[in-house]
Amino acid sequence: MTKYEWTKKQVEMATLEHPPKNRAYIDSFLSAVEKAGQSLTRTQFFELYKASVPGEDEDVDYFDYPVLDDHWVLVADFKEAWDIPAPPALPRITTQAAAGETSLPADFCTLGGTPDWIQNECFPICHKCDGDMVLFLQLKSLPYEITEKEKALEACTFGDDGHFYLFLCPTCGTHKTSLECH
Repeated sequence: MTKYEWTKKQVEMATLEHPPKNRAYIDSFLSAVEKAGQSLTRTQFFELYKASVPGEDEDVDYFDYPVLDDHWVLVADFKEAWDIPAPPALPRITTQAAAGETSLPADFCTLGGTPDWIQNECFPICHKCDGDMVLFLQLKSLPYEITEKEKALEACTFGDDGHFYLFLCPTCGTHKTSLECH
């Protein structure tokens, strides 16, 4: 399956329940993907997609782009059209930590390993070399019982019992952060 065929299939799947009011933007995106051909990287794919997103003042249906945004992140399997070797995970290291006299949970800070995803598995893509990134650091929100006693630790809560992730590209060293909440 070509990258254009894959993209067209994904757009059709994403807009099946909510047909777009104005297909011109989607059609221009599909045309740009087709023109780019098989050499298109995932980074270039998202650049083309972002360039086709209409401005807020333009006449488009609410579902035109938020539905596609969610689809690319939550549903689309880029490995169906792109040759993406999965990088090996870094070894998982956990440590026992404390803040002053307060012991922190054993899983508060983890180096390497596989993320403890809250929402959906979504490894970031390196914008420099187009490879999948690996988890370098994961911080889990501290429980209320700890932050209630130690107000200075409130900065270590991420939304509603969320996780903070720092990802690293094993090829070029680029990093990205991500935050997930329940």
